[in-house]
Amino acid sequence: MEFQAIIDRAINIRRQYEKKEKQLYGAAWTNEEIALGFIGDVGDLAKLIIAENGKRNISNSREKLEH
Repeated sequence: MEFQAIIDRAINIRRQYEKKEKQLYGAAWTNEEIALGFIGDVGDLAKLIIAENGKRNISNSREKLEH
C-alpha cells in the first residue's frame, strides 16, 4: 500500500469516528481528547505487557493482549 493510500484510509476512518462521536456525544472529539484517548490506550497496553511478564495481576491478560 502506498503512503498516500494509508493517509487517505486514516482520514476516512477518522471521519467515520467523527460521525459516531457526534451521534453519541453531540460533538466530535477534539485533538486533545484524541491524544488523551491514545495515551490511555497505550497505558492499558503497557499494563498488559507488564502482566505478561509476571509483575501485575490481570485476569485473561494474554487474551486481552492478543485482542
